[in-house]
Amino acid sequence: MTAQLDSILGYIDKLNTLDTSKVEPTTTVIPMVSVMRDDEIRPSLKQEDALANAPDRQDVFFRVPRIIED
Repeated sequence: MTAQLDSILGYIDKLNTLDTSKVEPTTTVIPMVSVMRDDEIRPSLKQEDALANAPDRQDVFFRVPRIIED
């Protein structure tokens, strides 16, 4: 393992000799494109419409199975 580590450090030493003064720092070499749409304000569902197909509801709330034990 010593030989492998020595080889890696030797390669890093070679990289340190490169002139990178004109290279801008980056976090990735691949262009990043957001696949999410921009947020935009628009009307939301009425409460009754949102609950219309709820399999189980109580008043104006969705009922879900209890997952936290006492």
